[in-house]
Amino acid sequence: DLRVVAVAVAIMPTASGMHGVLLGLLCGVAAASMAHAPHTRAGAVSRTGSQATRLSTAHTSRRVALACALPLLLPRRAHALVEGLPLYAPSSGSLVGGIGSGFPDEGFDTLLPKVEALRDSLPSLRGAVEREDWGAVAAAVTSDAIAAQAKMLGSFASILGDEAYTVIGLKARFVSASKRLATAAKKANSDGSALNSVDEMTTVIADILALVPAVVVEQVRALERYASSSR
Repeated sequence: DLRVVAVAVAIMPTASGMHGVLLGLLCGVAAASMAHAPHTRAGAVSRTGSQATRLSTAHTSRRVALACALPLLLPRRAHALVEGLPLYAPSSGSLVGGIGSGFPDEGFDTLLPKVEALRDSLPSLRGAVEREDWGAVAAAVTSDAIAAQAKMLGSFASILGDEAYTVIGLKARFVSASKRLATAAKKANSDGSALNSVDEMTTVIADILALVPAVVVEQVRALERYASSSR
């Protein structure tokens, strides 16, 4: 019985936060109550009955220990979270017995670099506008390109927790500016509206990236460094 209590205490540091504390306390209380149960009846039963009781209690104690340890054997979402935000997204069906991970399709490990790449592409787009290279501008803001960027920003919003609605609003501004830029390119409009549109797109993306916690950005950079060193 003391071994069961030891198991309960030993597993507490392996569980995350309050979950570990509560789990350890629950196991300890259950194990301790079982440890005392046969002693309160020892004088009232026969030797054979006492042996049976002890065997039953020992069996039950082992089951309690197993039940307490079982949640620790299962993957926990917290391993893929940074301050409650999904750093990466395990493949669908990789957790919980194959019924799905419970994560979005993409985490910051893939979406942050994509949004950063979009940001980095905007200066050259602005350069094309300044040169009045309307063919290059139109190629950058096709309907398919705008739809893909809107989907990406929507996915980004979905993993930003409390800032999700802010990003949804910013996404709408980005899409609107992209469509205005496409219209200006189609008309070869050099009245300054195209520059205003691309500047609006640049501001929006900067505002979106500013909402990502620094600790999340650093974790993504660490993953990238690890992936690079493993090649």
